[in-house]
Amino acid sequence: MLRDILHGGVYVVHAKHGYEFHEQHIVSLFKQQNIEFEFASEADTALFTQEYKEQFFTSEMLRLPNSLLSCTLNHIFACKRMLANSDEYALIFEDD
Repeated sequence: MLRDILHGGVYVVHAKHGYEFHEQHIVSLFKQQNIEFEFASEADTALFTQEYKEQFFTSEMLRLPNSLLSCTLNHIFACKRMLANSDEYALIFEDD
């Protein structure tokens, strides 16, 4: 089972901007271990509008910093990808 996950079904939550070091480190680390993965980084805070955020979060949650909302959304998007790819199991990492 773990072997199957490591060759599909591995997702890394990653912020697109300002964390290039993390991206390079993850690429290197996973390559050394021969682990196939995808970055989940669609929730870029630059794309956040009030309407966009309200699709996913309650009014109480909207008080949180955009960086935290972005991370949360990237976890949601990783789960959506898992379902879209029909992964029976998945591992979701954060880049830090």
